[in-house]
Formats: sequence, structure tokens, C-alpha cells
Amino acid sequence: MTKVLVRYHHEDGSWWAESDQLPGFSAAAGTFDELDVLVREGVAFATDENDLEVIRILDESATLLG
Repeated sequence: MTKVLVRYHHEDGSWWAESDQLPGFSAAAGTFDELDVLVREGVAFATDENDLEVIRILDESATLLG
């Protein structure tokens, strides 16, 4: 199983994510849930792997509470 660390950010009402393990990878969406789906699909595509574990890291600006 491949583990990929992805950092989630929340700024000005939008969510975006990036991963140092995948240079040039980023995804953006209006909600965390939408972003999470895009991240999983994008990471699988970028790594050409199906057996993945995405490790979510929320930066200090990102909170899932309200």
C-alpha cells in the first residue's frame, strides 16, 4: 500500500490541497467533501496506483468545524 501525505488548506471559503510527494499536484473545490473526492481520484491517477492510503493533513487555516 502506498501512503501519500496531502495537505488541505481552507482560504476565502474555498478548499485546496497539495502534496510534496507529488510535485505539481493540486486540487481545489468549494467544500471539504468535494475536495476529498478530487484528491483521492487525482492521487490515484498521478501515482497510477489503486492501493492507496491518503493521509490528510489540515493546515492551521483549515478546520472541519463550522
